[in-house]
Amino acid sequence: MVFRNLLSNSLAHGDAGKSIEVDCDVVESMVRVRIRNCCEQLDVAMIPRFTERFYQQDTSRSGTGQRSGHGLSICTDILKRLRGSLKLEEFEADVLQATVLIPCGP
Repeated sequence: MVFRNLLSNSLAHGDAGKSIEVDCDVVESMVRVRIRNCCEQLDVAMIPRFTERFYQQDTSRSGTGQRSGHGLSICTDILKRLRGSLKLEEFEADVLQATVLIPCGP
């Protein structure tokens, strides 16, 4: 569910025609998955709000009824229960990176 939401967000909010990068590795007994996508309209100051319940950056609400604005909040809750985490940040100019960490051992 977490990865489906992150990839769905990348497709829905990323720049059309641009690629989505996904990589995975193990760091200190944690599986790390990073998803990056281009977002020319990315407002870096708003990134901390992306995991707030019902937050949507589309102020015009042009997609009303299509997206609810609670997916990343739910993902954060799921990952906490798995003793993992979700970090959202600007990777480079106009590129959003979502990093998921999940323990890979007992």
